[in-house]
Amino acid sequence: MKRMNKNLTLLLIKTAFLIIPILFIGIMTLMIFLSIGQTVDIDVGLILVVPIILILLCWILSAIIAMISHMMGFMYWAVCFILCLVVLIIGLANGYSIPLETARSTDSFFTKLFAENPAFSWHCALLMLLIPRMDGYWDTYLNTEVTIYENGSANFNSWFSHEYTSGSAIKMGVIAVITLITAILYRISPLLAILPFVLEGGFCYFIGKASYKEFLIDN
Repeated sequence: MKRMNKNLTLLLIKTAFLIIPILFIGIMTLMIFLSIGQTVDIDVGLILVVPIILILLCWILSAIIAMISHMMGFMYWAVCFILCLVVLIIGLANGYSIPLETARSTDSFFTKLFAENPAFSWHCALLMLLIPRMDGYWDTYLNTEVTIYENGSANFNSWFSHEYTSGSAIKMGVIAVITLITAILYRISPLLAILPFVLEGGFCYFIGKASYKEFLIDN
C-alpha cells in the first residue's frame, strides 16, 4: 500500500509538470490551424507546402505526446477527458465562435473553413492529443517487366519496390475526417456537440480506466 501511495504521489507530481506541455501542444495546434485559415488560399504552394509542414509538425508533436501519455498513464487520459469537457462547454456556450476580424473580411475558402467554423480547429487540437501517435508501415511490391523480341524470345526482369505510408499522414487524415463530421454536426445544431463529446470523452474514460487497472496491478 505504501509503495502504491508513493507511486501515485510521483504520478501526480509528474502530471502537474507535464500538463503544461500538453496544454501548450493543444494551443499550438489550434493556432496552427487558425493561422492556415487566415493566411492561405487554394494555390500550388498550398497544395505542395502546407501538407508537408502539417505532417512534419504532426510527427514532432506526436512523438512528444506519445512520450507524455506513456509517462503519465491514466492521468493523461483524465486530463484529456477534462479537455473534452472544456471543448463541449465552450461549444455550448458560444457555438465555437472566435472573433477573428481578418476572417470576416476575406472570402478565402480556408478562412471560412477554419475560422467561421472553428469546430474544425478546436477538434484538430483536441484530437492531436486524443490520438498520441499512429505508426507508419511499409508496402513491398514485386514488379515484373517482360520484354518480347521479334524472334519470339522473351526477357523477364523482376525487382522489389518499397513504399512507406507515414503514420503522421494517417493521423492527419483521421483528424481531418473526424473534425469534418463534427463541424457538420455543429452546423446542424450546437446541441449535437454532445455526440462527439460522448464518443471522445467515452474513449478517454475507457482508456483511462484500463490504464488505472494496469497501474493497480503493477503496484
